Amino acid sequence: MLRSIARTLELDRVGHRRSWTVRGRQGVYVVALRQSPLGDRVLLDGTEVARAYPWKYEGALRFAIDDARAEVRFMTDTTQGTMWTDLYVDGVLVPPDARSEPAQPRVHWGPRVERAAYVLGGALVFAGLVGSPVFDAVRQVVWTGALVVLLAGLRAFDPFAVITVTFDKIVEDRLSMMVAGTEIAVIAAIARDRWGARGRLPFIRERWWVPRLIGWTAIVSIAFVILVLS
Repeated sequence: MLRSIARTLELDRVGHRRSWTVRGRQGVYVVALRQSPLGDRVLLDGTEVARAYPWKYEGALRFAIDDARAEVRFMTDTTQGTMWTDLYVDGVLVPPDARSEPAQPRVHWGPRVERAAYVLGGALVFAGLVGSPVFDAVRQVVWTGALVVLLAGLRAFDPFAVITVTFDKIVEDRLSMMVAGTEIAVIAAIARDRWGARGRLPFIRERWWVPRLIGWTAIVSIAFVILVLS
């Protein structure tokens, strides 16, 4: 959604607003509108031919292309709060060039989340082992995360206060913090099928989503019970 908004507002092309390809009497030219904190610039084959100073978009920017009169007009829509630019050559509207963008690299969230889980689990185990002041620092971080989660409204989807109890148990003492860190690392390893763990567990190894949901519910429930009893 954010990428779509940035594309609509052309925020993903800061420095390059729009370009037009113009066929003149003596050749083909490229007119480009470049953004700058000092004002937008109109370039003709890379050479500046006009400039719009900051916040001064009244009128049009006029220049010549092969003795033809050209002007860049700033068009505004006060109803929708938008602004765009049009190029006219001898009074004829020139269509802008189609935007070409490189393929967006695919983000693989699985390995990133797994590494984050290992880092969090390792930090909890280490804090539980060494005690203060590391334990106190990690405990404060966990409490801050708990407050963010609760303020985000997730408590409304947790009628049994599982989230609150979980955070409360994690920071209760050093043993509970070590147990929580170990459980986080183990669950991450199972989710990423490290050492073929998912193939050895019932329900989780099935392809259909219903038994997998049952299996993961059982794993999370067992982890919760162990944490509460620790």
